[in-house]
Amino acid sequence: MGKCTNCDEAKVSLKFGEAMYAEFRETKYGIETGCSDTAEIDIYNKEVFDLMKLIDAEYTETEVVDYGPQYLLTQAGNRFIV
Repeated sequence: MGKCTNCDEAKVSLKFGEAMYAEFRETKYGIETGCSDTAEIDIYNKEVFDLMKLIDAEYTETEVVDYGPQYLLTQAGNRFIV
């Protein structure tokens, strides 16, 4: 699978939950928090983490070798747009 720094599922999920809650409070009540600085990154990391679990070598014939902000590149040379 692609290289990911700090890929602990519990940490990624926790940061995602905090980012979504901060976004909810800001949207619904107008309460701004300091968490919004990295909220987009935390939401993106959760989406990439979940997608990488779906495209796992156990379930597909190929493995994710690289990924960027909008794509996943597999060992077979396929590029998935996210």
